Amino acid sequence: MKDFEQELNINIYKLHLEWQRQPQFYFDYAKKHAVSLANSKRIEEQLKILKAEAKLEQDQARAIIDIEIRNSPAYRNKKPTETAINNMILNNEEYLAVINTNNNLVKEKTIEHISAIEETETLFAALNAIIHRKSALENEVKLYLGGYFSEPKSEGAENMMEEKRKAIISGLKHD
Repeated sequence: MKDFEQELNINIYKLHLEWQRQPQFYFDYAKKHAVSLANSKRIEEQLKILKAEAKLEQDQARAIIDIEIRNSPAYRNKKPTETAINNMILNNEEYLAVINTNNNLVKEKTIEHISAIEETETLFAALNAIIHRKSALENEVKLYLGGYFSEPKSEGAENMMEEKRKAIISGLKHD
């Protein structure tokens, strides 16, 4: 981002070049922003799919374990309560492994999505800064045209020049 901050600087002695560069400068960052936004949306959709797949995988693991518990020899003659079955599933190592694996995958993709959003927002801020740069360029030109960058004039020098002018004119009248 340091390079970008340097790119924002305006060389007041080359305003014509700065103006030539401004549209391309904006376009380059607008394009980066668009690509970043598309990437962020892509990751967001991948995250949604990952969550749906994780839910399906967890439901399938839960169903398999549920069937295994209900068909186990320990429960053939007696019927376990739904709460007891649910508690056994929640304590099953295979089920917990599926949940932990899926949670880690979702966490990684969420972090990736947040990073993509951060990049997109940073580029959006860069575009705003470039718009402000354009305004600054406009104001620099106004200052230049208004003589802001001209040599300062002192009253003493102006008075001396006026006296010399008057002396020259009066000298011409006497001749």
